[in-house]
Amino acid sequence: MQIYDTFIYGASYRAFGYALTRDNCLIAERGELCDTHFYAPLCCFHRTPYAPATALGTELDAAFQKLGLFDGDRQNVNGFESGLCSFLKPKRFHLLLKCRVLSQSKSEDGLWHIRFHTDSGMETVAAKHIYDTRPTAQMRFLSVLYTAPENFDHALLCARFPGSRFEAAFYPNRYCLYVPVENKSDLNRAKYEIYARWNAAIQDAKILLFAPAAGCFGEEGTVSPVHALEKGIAAAHADTGLGGAHA
Repeated sequence: MQIYDTFIYGASYRAFGYALTRDNCLIAERGELCDTHFYAPLCCFHRTPYAPATALGTELDAAFQKLGLFDGDRQNVNGFESGLCSFLKPKRFHLLLKCRVLSQSKSEDGLWHIRFHTDSGMETVAAKHIYDTRPTAQMRFLSVLYTAPENFDHALLCARFPGSRFEAAFYPNRYCLYVPVENKSDLNRAKYEIYARWNAAIQDAKILLFAPAAGCFGEEGTVSPVHALEKGIAAAHADTGLGGAHA
């Protein structure tokens, strides 16, 4: 059986910061992509400037800058995954995508035994530590990416969805509306209700797509992927969980 120093849940920026700082880590991601914490929820398009404090952080920031993902106070979150992949390409680490963990248990010798399923079938590995980078905030909104003319009254749109807020997206005339969702178990119905209320009175704004969004925008309260990477680096140096499950 393969034994790792650390088994990491989630292919997030914190996970890569940790794995690239320590040796012999295995990252397990249940989705098909890295960067799901920023890419999938489509938030946040507003950029909070962050100055990298590490060599890895500086390198990741340069990968984003090279792709032109920042423009003033906006950032192109849809391009983060491409920037992350170009940053990771020359690196050496262990990553499993489409990996569904079935069970974990700690044996008498102090090792964690993790059983999971991938496209290759069932497998069990052992690890000295577990580092959980999965977001703890629950989905509270549906983010609605839409296009609208420059003179569009976004306040009118927000008024039709109490508790919502909007922000300018990266590309011109594109915006994102965050609509509170009460029934989190039936997203299709929530999408239908938004469509129905949207089309009833709003003609100029056109919906492009939906995506779930958590209560805090960005990973663990930060909207900078470079900051998230450096939180993983700090966790690796301190060997603590920074809010995740670490044993």
